[in-house]
Amino acid sequence: MAEYKFAFVIGCFIIAIFSYVRCYSKWDWAWLVAGLAFTVFADFFLVIRGEHLFGVAAFCFVHVCYIIRAVGFNKRGIPPLFIMLGNCSRNSRCQWGLRPQSTSLQWAKPTSAPPPLAARRTSCGEKMRHKPLCCFGLCCFALFWGFAFIRGSVILLAVIYACLFAVNIFLNAKTRRPRFNYVLVMAGLSLFALCDINVMLFNLSRYLGVSFHFSPAFTLIWVFYLPSQFLLAISSFRIRGFGKIPKQIV
Repeated sequence: MAEYKFAFVIGCFIIAIFSYVRCYSKWDWAWLVAGLAFTVFADFFLVIRGEHLFGVAAFCFVHVCYIIRAVGFNKRGIPPLFIMLGNCSRNSRCQWGLRPQSTSLQWAKPTSAPPPLAARRTSCGEKMRHKPLCCFGLCCFALFWGFAFIRGSVILLAVIYACLFAVNIFLNAKTRRPRFNYVLVMAGLSLFALCDINVMLFNLSRYLGVSFHFSPAFTLIWVFYLPSQFLLAISSFRIRGFGKIPKQIV
């Protein structure tokens, strides 16, 4: 039975690969495929080999890929989310505007009357500060992940995983996508979260020594997990008739 479940995950990965011909964003598609590739790798260790340390460690990178997918980077390598969160600078010659009906920050010439959906503007100097911030975040993740993996602590890796998952859901909820794709991503992540809650309930006695056993947990894990992977696998498809389709992110 485990082999069939693993085959289903591989099938979702293949579907995501072939969705390139109908994807609405190359950037979105690339990091979706990367996340599902780590998912296949993680499930191989969890489902086939039964090695929880390598499985949870790989799942951490799944959410790193989905976080990068949600945040995105413009051509100068600065995350748009951090640019929008920057302080406003009226005298800046170098401005980023979020144009209407678009999901990515694009270079816009300064105007006296900014568009209604224009993002907060930052100076070039302010934007450059966010590169070290991104690098610092990635270094912290690598440091904690490496420490937990070397020590062989599944519980510590699970805590890191939970933090990454929370950030992943928050950023994807704030990301502007076509309506159909937004619903698919959020539905997939919601089912994924329900799956992980049941994983936690199923493993309470094994790792925390708690005398608690929720018998339907193992069944519910797969009831939530398999649909979540399918929804995520098709979440990059470009479907007409469900709102405006953004320009492709190169």
